[in-house]
Amino acid sequence: VPKLLVRRLLAPAFQQEAVDCEDTVLLETSPGHATRCAETTYVRDFRAEKERLAAAGASKDEMWAELEQLNLGRLRIASKDGKLSAPIGGVPQVHAQGQGGLLDVRLADDFGATGTIFLSYAEPREGGKAGTTVARARLILDGANARLDGVTTIFRQQPALSTSHHFGSRVVPAPDGSIFITTGDRGGPRTEPQNPANHIGKVI
Repeated sequence: VPKLLVRRLLAPAFQQEAVDCEDTVLLETSPGHATRCAETTYVRDFRAEKERLAAAGASKDEMWAELEQLNLGRLRIASKDGKLSAPIGGVPQVHAQGQGGLLDVRLADDFGATGTIFLSYAEPREGGKAGTTVARARLILDGANARLDGVTTIFRQQPALSTSHHFGSRVVPAPDGSIFITTGDRGGPRTEPQNPANHIGKVI
């Protein structure tokens, strides 16, 4: 089994927490945005932070952005036996706000021979805007360390928008060597996914 690229490792302690879990809690960051998790001390911390933000008079958007930050992770390598690498070097700059961040990682069909991967992520753009971007790179393993080499952008969602909502995205390699990319609707007008002149809410 090849090593898997993941955004977050379920370390042994977290695995045991899941096994022992008898109940779950739904933590809502904003209407329509919620995470279900085990009843742990994280629930207490989440609720305390939500109460603090409410007491400070934070707006719904500000509260949502702050609470979503609690779920952010980094790209690492997790081996089958549960060992976790240091953060991978060479990862492109990411718009890690709201629902932005690293979105999907897929191995190319020839990964075993070339080390090629595809990754999609929320990319910071000019003027404080952001958009979904897909890049190709080679994963270089050097002992306990790893880095991305030859990072090349192969798709950039247009137009970039000022929101941090609904980036998507999935990357699916096809048998003929092409790839399919899904993009989010960015939380904008519902008519935009039907507009063929942009990349908002599309399968590319």
